[in-house]
Parts: sequence; C-alpha cells; structure tokens
Amino acid sequence: MTTNRLFCIALITLILTILPVPEHTNAQEQCETATTITYPIDTTLFTMVQDYGVASPRHQGRFHTGEDWHLAEGQTAGQPVRAIASGVVTFSGPNGWGRDGGVIIIQHTFEDGTIIWSQYGHIADNESVTFPSRFSCVEAGEIIAVVGDSRPAPHLHFEIRVASDGTPGPGYTRADPFTMGWRRPAQFVANQQAWSQPSHLWHVINSTFYPTTPPLVLNDNSMMVIDGALLRGITIDGRVLWRVALEDAAVAITGYQGNPYITYADGEIVRVDFEGNPIERWSLDFLPDDAPFYVGNSPVYPTADNTLVALSEDQREVLWRVEDIPDFSHVHVSERLIALVNTFGDRLRILTREGTLLETVTLRDGASLTTAPDGNLIVYTEGGLWTVDGNATWQERLSDVPDGGAGSAVAVLPDGATYLLDGETVTAYDPSGIQAWNARLPIAITGHITMIPYDNGLLITSTHGHIVVVRQTGGICGVTRIFGDDRADVWHELGTDDVLRVSVGDQIIGIDWQDFAGTCAG
Repeated sequence: MTTNRLFCIALITLILTILPVPEHTNAQEQCETATTITYPIDTTLFTMVQDYGVASPRHQGRFHTGEDWHLAEGQTAGQPVRAIASGVVTFSGPNGWGRDGGVIIIQHTFEDGTIIWSQYGHIADNESVTFPSRFSCVEAGEIIAVVGDSRPAPHLHFEIRVASDGTPGPGYTRADPFTMGWRRPAQFVANQQAWSQPSHLWHVINSTFYPTTPPLVLNDNSMMVIDGALLRGITIDGRVLWRVALEDAAVAITGYQGNPYITYADGEIVRVDFEGNPIERWSLDFLPDDAPFYVGNSPVYPTADNTLVALSEDQREVLWRVEDIPDFSHVHVSERLIALVNTFGDRLRILTREGTLLETVTLRDGASLTTAPDGNLIVYTEGGLWTVDGNATWQERLSDVPDGGAGSAVAVLPDGATYLLDGETVTAYDPSGIQAWNARLPIAITGHITMIPYDNGLLITSTHGHIVVVRQTGGICGVTRIFGDDRADVWHELGTDDVLRVSVGDQIIGIDWQDFAGTCAG
C-alpha cells in the first residue's frame, strides 16, 4: 500500500472521528420511549373553551384542529405547560405563530411503535422557563413553556397529530381535520392511558363512534360485532378474524340457541353462520330502529313509530305491542316491571312485563334503576330512593340519601345492602338501612352510569368511558377510562375466560379482570 494511500485513509479516519454527529440523530435515538401520557395542563383547574373539530364563526366556519384550554379570567397567562409524554422536540419557536405566540411540537414513540406529534400553541417563555431546543429530549411532565398572553384571550391550543411536516399547523382547516391527520386530544390521551395499564389485554377500534348494537359474545368468548356497514368476527384476544359487508342498515346482532341473528332496519331477520354468511331469513311486520332489550328471554324492539314490540325468544312471533313510547336513554327490567327513562331525562315510564303502561312519572333530573331482592323496582332520583311494586305503588326505601338522578347509580345486594353513587362518592348502607361507609372516587364519573355487583366488588361503568371497581366493604380496586361522551352507549360482560369486555363509543377493550379488580375479584 502506498504512503499516499495510507495518508488518505488516516486523514479520512481523523475527520470522521472529530466531526460532530448531528444533534437530531443522537436525540432521536436516545430519547425515551413514551410509557405514560397526560394532559399538558391540569384539567381539574382548566376548562376546555373550544373543542376539537368544531366549526369556528371567527374563522369562516373552518374546523378546529385541537382543543383550547383556559383558566379563570386573569389567571391563565403564565401557567406552566408540560410535555404530555417523553419524546424529541421537532419544532420550538417562541414566535412560531407570530403575534399569536409560540409553538412547540414534540414527537412521541410509544412502546407499541405508535408515533404521534403533540403541538402546543399560544405559548411563551419567561425568566424561569426556556423553550427546549430543537431535537432535544423532553420527559413526560417536563415544563416546556408557559401559556402566553395572546389574542383574543390567553389560552393553550393543544393538538395531537399522526403526521407532521415539522411545522406548526394552521389551527383551523376547511376539510375534516381527522382526514388530514389530526386526532381528538381527549380521545387519544384517555385511550393511551388505558392501554398502558398492565390489566389492558387488547382493544378493537370500530369505524363508527356509536355502534347500533352491543357485540354478541359467543360460547368460546369470541365476538361478532356490527361496525357500520360491516359485520366483523373478533377473536378472544381482540384480533379481527374476518369481515363481511352487510346487506342493509343493521340495528342488532343477537343470539338464540347458539346461533347469531342479524336484525335489519327494514324488518328482516337473517340467521348467519359464524363467518357472517346468511342461512335463513324472515321479515317482521314492523321497522325496528334500535337493538332490543330483554324481558326474560324475549327481545323487545323499539320502532321508528315510537312503539315497543316484544317477540318470542326465536323472534318469529309478536307477544305484545305498546304504542306512544318515545325514545329512551336507558331501560331496566325488574322481576315485575319495565322502567324506561326518556332521552331528555324528564319522564319515567313504568310498564308491566306484559306490556301494559301503568304510569308516566315526571322527573326533575333523570333517574337510575335497579332491582330489589324481593323483585321490586328501585328508582334513585333527585328526590330520593324509592321502591316501586308491581302495581306501581311508590314507597321511600331510605331517607336522607344523597341526591340521585342524572349522573347517579344504585346497586343492591341480595342481602339488601345498598350502594349509591352520586358521581363522585359511593355511599354504602347495611341491610338495615344504616350508613356503613362512604368513599370519594379518585375520578368523577360522568355520563349515564351503571353499577353492578361482581364478586366482592362493584363494577362502575359510564357512557363517558369510566371503568371503576369498588370493594363492597370499602376501598378502590381498579380505575381506568377509555374515551366516551354523551353520544356513546356502554356495554360490558365478564367472560368465562375472566376477561372483562367493555364497549364504549368506538372501542371494545379487553381487561384482565383478576389484575384490574385485585382483591375485589375474589
């Protein structure tokens, strides 16, 4: 080898040794994987003043790409803004939005390989908080800026994006922001928090936010799910095994003698095999517009003309009809009565199990419902806790109880022990009616709430996605939340495989019951 060649090799080696490695390469490789996620501000203090996806009159009807958060008047500017999760800073500009303030964008890589970008707008620095440099690493909860004093009033604009060109977004778009890569922050944060819990086994995301019917759980704990125009087969571990196109708009998938049946909005019922292929069909003489509830084994369908129609177990014979039953938000069937709370929460209709309307009661603010050990109906309203017998005779069950109504729940054990939830606190009464304990929940439960005894616990679920287990003797066993809202329905079932399946909004989640419920599970 010649001397010149040796010299060239040595020179190249020296250059490569002393040249700095680009900062962003090191940062991206060294930044921590995101294992936890939270909001950039304290949502118990801040209020959302503009939601994701709403059309703004100030911006010619364009759609908001994030969420705006505001504190009390005069207190918002200067409040700390924190990184929602560990990641690498891809944009950092105190004047990123000009006179509308600064912008920071952070790229986050989660343990499952998901990559998203969080954006923080209308922010500033001060003498104690400096914007992080581009390509630097930040940790979850690290203060990266403060809320700036920007127009029209100080607030934080917070975004989640699944695609980014590294520059601040416009804040508003003429097209649907979802199709352009923005996601609802509240939904993303809540779901990611739930999925990071050890008890989370799997989740399935539907294409529609409020499915028309609960899943059908089969004998092997697999599921068949109506998702918009599709019927999907879901394995016991949450994988989509197959999907077939539905013939028309479907309102329900039900089971009878181990076979699945699809009910269509045009009144046709089709028995299908376990891959969704039709086997036989027949037509009803009415148009169902929602999934049925059950009186014993008999499905009862609401119809498009405000009629309830009860069918035989095989769905071939009409047992009874009752007209003039407007849309209802929830229903409970006791051993003697059917109780329906209307959509507005101001009417309670009580029927016999044979379809005779006994009375319509005016409510001040909704009601929650359950069954007493003797089979009577229990109604928990803003005015108290009541027992209603088979003749629709009301009697106060307990006195001096917290207000019920909308946002409340009631559960009664076979021995008569009673549990009331007012959204924030569970109050327990022993079988004699004496208050035994109360416990404030770690999170406020909102939406329509159900509270069901399971094992040694009480499972609390809500249409806003809350899932909580409380010990019947006091104490909290498990807490999580997936995203839901007032449009959602809630359904749950504890399978023979000890997996709690919960459906809220566009998601079905599988939770390890023993791990989640802990000492409440046995």
